[in-house]
Amino acid sequence: MDPVQETATGPRSVGAERGLTWLTEGWQPFARAPGQWIALTLLLLVAMTVCNALPVIGNLLSPFVYGVFAAATLLAARRARDGASTELLNDALAFGSHPALKPVVIVSAIHLGLTLVAVMAGVLIMVAISGLGALSSVIQGDSGLLAGALAGLLPGLLLMMLAMAAITAMYWFAIPDVVFRGTEPWTAMCRSLRACVGNAVPLLVYGVLCMIAFVLAVIPFGLGLLVMLPVLFGSWLASYEDVYGAVPQPPAPPP
Repeated sequence: MDPVQETATGPRSVGAERGLTWLTEGWQPFARAPGQWIALTLLLLVAMTVCNALPVIGNLLSPFVYGVFAAATLLAARRARDGASTELLNDALAFGSHPALKPVVIVSAIHLGLTLVAVMAGVLIMVAISGLGALSSVIQGDSGLLAGALAGLLPGLLLMMLAMAAITAMYWFAIPDVVFRGTEPWTAMCRSLRACVGNAVPLLVYGVLCMIAFVLAVIPFGLGLLVMLPVLFGSWLASYEDVYGAVPQPPAPPP
């Protein structure tokens, strides 16, 4: 990938074809050390499985586990792609002493908090509108009580989907931004939202291609995920550098 410098006003907009390019560039880090990437992926899948097995607590813990793992993996992917290191497991595990650990945890906490607020607000809106629709049907003597109640579901679902899309956009570039540039968490999330809005088309292309790749990956007993997930982490790095500009090679993690 050619170096791209960040503009003075912030992240830039790129063409729709970059959505495909990000995926092809995501293969480069995986190709340098496939065995270690598969081991890292297995570690992530085990950690997320454990979180999902824990009622309530696991659901609250999983965003932090994934956020820290993602940040560590992005650093390892950058070093592997540039040939600085092939010790991916050591590089990823060393993130525990990285200065970006705290900002990544804060980004994960904000993401979780916004998600919970969006879900609760969406449910309240659906219940309120559905209740009003059902009450209106009763007052008017309409037999379509169920239809009145169901009429409130659509606005609430649409609002929830819009809110979740915005929250995801705030998260997408925020993790690499705090890791590679040391941006403050809330600033990074606001920058990420603007960057995603300005690159909605390539991100849509990228998202559709990722969904197709996911379907193909799970067909052979899910074994394709061991390749697809590392490639997606590499493509995440590629998308960040393409939109925000190339960043200097991070220093080697402490021993």
